[in-house]
Amino acid sequence: MFKWLRKHSIESNNDHDTQQYREQAKHNVQHSIDSAPTEKSTLTTHVTSSQDQKKSSDSIELREDPSFISESKIELKAESKHLAYNDEKHFEVKPDKKTQPNEPSPLQKPNNQTKSNLIENSQDIVAKDELLEHEKHILLFDLDGTLFDSLEGIYHSFCYACEGDFLPSIEEVRALIGLPLETMFERIGYTPSEARKRIIPYKNYYRQIYLKETKMFPKVIEALIMAHNFAHLGIITTKTGQYSRAILQHFDVLKFFQVVIGSEDVQHHKPHPEPILKALSFLPITPKDKVYMIGDTIYDLKAAKNANVNALWVRCGYGVELDEEADESFDSVYEAVCAIRDKANINTESINYNPSDSR
Repeated sequence: MFKWLRKHSIESNNDHDTQQYREQAKHNVQHSIDSAPTEKSTLTTHVTSSQDQKKSSDSIELREDPSFISESKIELKAESKHLAYNDEKHFEVKPDKKTQPNEPSPLQKPNNQTKSNLIENSQDIVAKDELLEHEKHILLFDLDGTLFDSLEGIYHSFCYACEGDFLPSIEEVRALIGLPLETMFERIGYTPSEARKRIIPYKNYYRQIYLKETKMFPKVIEALIMAHNFAHLGIITTKTGQYSRAILQHFDVLKFFQVVIGSEDVQHHKPHPEPILKALSFLPITPKDKVYMIGDTIYDLKAAKNANVNALWVRCGYGVELDEEADESFDSVYEAVCAIRDKANINTESINYNPSDSR
C-alpha cells in the first residue's frame, strides 16, 4: 500500500492530486486495520457461544441414551420426559405428568427400613388370611327341599315321563325326592329297564319348566350371606350338576358356593359318604366338628353320619319326623346357620356384605 503511495507521489506533478491520493491511501489502510478487530471479535463471540452451549449441555444429566426425535426435542426413555429448547441457549425439562408435591417419585427406591416394613406387613397379611381360611367352618347344603322348593317341577316332569301308564300322587313323589331318578321311577312301579327309559323324557320336560316352577325358600339369601362370612359353602345334591348350577345362577346365589357336587360327579349317591367326601377334597382342610351337612331328607342325614360330620335337619323340606336322626333340627336354613354362627361365637353383624360385589 505504501509503495503504491510513493509511486503516485513521484509521478504526479500536481500537489492536489498527490494529497488526494495520500488521503485515499490512508483511508484504505485504516479500513484494513479497522476491519481486522471486527473479524477477531466475531470469531471470539462464536467460540464463546460454543463454550456456553457445551457448558449448558454438560449440566444436563441423561440417565439413558436419548432418542433424538427432532432438532428441537429430545425424549428420555426412562422417565417419559423430553428436553425442549426455550431459546437458542436454554433447555427446559417438561414431564408428561405433573407430580404432586407430596407424591413420591416413581423411581424412588425404598430404603432398608421401608423394605423391612413392607415384608413384615405382607407376611402378617398372608398369615392372617391363611389362618382365617383354616379357621372357617364348612357348610354343605342339599338343594331340593333345603334351599329351594322344587316339588311342582319334579312332580309335573314325572307325570309327563309316565306317558299315561299310571300317575303317581304328589305325596309319593315328595317322599322320594333326594334319591337318584332311576331309583325314584323304580319306587313308583317301573322295572329297572323301564325306569331307565323314563329318565330321558323326564329331563326333556324338566328343562323346559324347572326354572319357572322352582321357588327359593324364605330368607335363604340372608342365610347364605351370613354363612359366607364365616364358612366355606358347598352343594351336595342328587340332581345333575348342570341343572343345579343353572338354578343357583338363576337365583343369583351360585357366587356363594365354592363347590357343587351333582349326580354325575360321583359313583355312589347319598346316603353314601362319597359326595360329602368329594366336596371336602375341594375345600380347605377343616376339623370334622366344624363341618356341617344341612339337608331335609333321611339321605342327607345318613350321608353326614357316614362321613362323620354334623348332620342338621331342616323341616321346611320333604322329609318328616327326622329329629332323632339329626344332631340338631331347625325349621329353616336361616335358623340353622344362625345356630352354627352363635355356637362358634362369631359376630357377623359388623361385617357388611354387598351381594353385587361378587357378581
